[in-house]
Amino acid sequence: MARSGEQGGLGRARIRAGAILLLGLAAGCKGAPEKAASKRFACTCAFLTDTDGASSLSLQVCAAPEARDDAARGCAQTAAPATVERCDCQATEGACDGDLCTVLERAE
Repeated sequence: MARSGEQGGLGRARIRAGAILLLGLAAGCKGAPEKAASKRFACTCAFLTDTDGASSLSLQVCAAPEARDDAARGCAQTAAPATVERCDCQATEGACDGDLCTVLERAE
């Protein structure tokens, strides 16, 4: 049978080990990843008209680089009479203040 002094030592050792484990876990935790800064993109989005003719829209969007195509499709869909099939975007100069969605022209 263990003496009470030995049990107290084991209890303190367990507490100390638990504290060290928690500190190690806390030190290894990282905050949420930062969002990529929005950039301005000039895009051309293709769609079929309501009479099945090919058409496109030229537009500008502000979006994170990895989200540019989705942002362009969403923006184009607001002005297209049918489902937007695809968008091709190129980075351009200019500041992005919030969510930019500007349709510039529609080609028939």
